[in-house]
Amino acid sequence: MAARGLLSEQVSDTNFDDDDTLFIQPGKPVQNAFVESFNGKFRDECLNQSWFVSLADACRSIGAWRLDYNRVRPHSSLGDPTPEAYAEKAGLAA
Repeated sequence: MAARGLLSEQVSDTNFDDDDTLFIQPGKPVQNAFVESFNGKFRDECLNQSWFVSLADACRSIGAWRLDYNRVRPHSSLGDPTPEAYAEKAGLAA
């Protein structure tokens, strides 16, 4: 039997369960729901709401959204504090 050279082929043949996933299979975004949730919020609330005229404009808009997301908006997944407040309370603040 010939050795299979592509890692993606080997990964796609692997049996995945929810408790032991090391790789996200191509075309299976639900295997990383936290990132998909963030990407959806970022796309809907920032990227789809703005028309960037330059890289500097994009950096300003995205930076403002990031500060709002981390410092102002409560997150239900954290018990409703902001990520910044949660990190401070947990002793994780940088």
